[in-house]
Amino acid sequence: MTKYLIDEELMASIADATKEKKGLDAIEAEDIPEAIASISGDAVLETLSVTENGTYTPTTGVDGYDEVVVNISSEDSYAKYLERQDFSVSTTGTQVPPYCFIGYDYSSDSRGWSGDVSHNHLIKFNGPNVTYIGPHAFHYQTKLTEVTVSSSGCGLSHDSNLSDNAFEYCQSLNKIHGKLVISKNVYNQVPSRVFEGCSALKSSSFDDWSGITAINERMFRLSGIDTFDFQYIQTVMGSGQFYMCGALTTVNLRNLSGLSNSMFFNCGSLSNIYIEKTDAVVGVGPSALYGVPSTCNVHVPASMLASYQADGNWNGFNLIGDSEPPVMLMMAKKGKTAEDRPDVDEDGSPIYYND
Repeated sequence: MTKYLIDEELMASIADATKEKKGLDAIEAEDIPEAIASISGDAVLETLSVTENGTYTPTTGVDGYDEVVVNISSEDSYAKYLERQDFSVSTTGTQVPPYCFIGYDYSSDSRGWSGDVSHNHLIKFNGPNVTYIGPHAFHYQTKLTEVTVSSSGCGLSHDSNLSDNAFEYCQSLNKIHGKLVISKNVYNQVPSRVFEGCSALKSSSFDDWSGITAINERMFRLSGIDTFDFQYIQTVMGSGQFYMCGALTTVNLRNLSGLSNSMFFNCGSLSNIYIEKTDAVVGVGPSALYGVPSTCNVHVPASMLASYQADGNWNGFNLIGDSEPPVMLMMAKKGKTAEDRPDVDEDGSPIYYND
């Protein structure tokens, strides 16, 4: 049996044509597929309840899931209203608008949340030309496993429109193809909570880390991230970036000057922290290392070992003076350091830089 997807506007046109041809005053929507099937053999039309500005092709099936090919509007695709079985999406467009595929029942007028999660059926998103993802674009798509964006760079920070919560609680997300760009915008802002609750996400999930040069509030909170190298990070803002990341085992701080509040709170599996900074002891904000096991190995430059042994924030861990720099955990190109950088965020909290 062949199945085709059509949008509501086209379905209405078919209904009007059917009524006129058969001399009927009214026809029920559920009767239309059967009527069409009687005309075109074994073909069945299935209504796609979405009114976005786009075009659709017959489903071909991708890894067992229906594929919906869409031309996403630059304003709002309304794809958030999809109420289907599991499906994947492919697009040739360049943007994923704010709230586009949000998994909650969401009203674009009231910005309200009903708690209905009947819209979280998206399995894969293929957008090789996508260069911008808006805030909450995939929020709570709990079945989403794979995302493809432009390999030349897909930004999550656009002027003052930050892509906060872009993938929040995409609990099955384990692969990101292409290059995500998370950086500070012209207003010294950085997207927050981007991967919070992404419990299947690991460092190996990313094809390219080189575009992630800044992290902010709860960026990887409750995620499955297992290793993290700050080599590419120029700016750290907010707090709780790795809060309760139970799978996190190894961190390379490189030359980071300080740990923000609750940065590694209750990271109970953290076993190795590498530090390269040689001019001062890395500062520790409140609860930044709370719950990290005392058996955690903290590797510091040999020349700084005595300073760390005398520091109350660090001397409770297993301090090791290394004469060799640590190995790189993730391969990527290091970005340039921004000039004229502020020392504090808008709310007065400190901003740390990795030079």
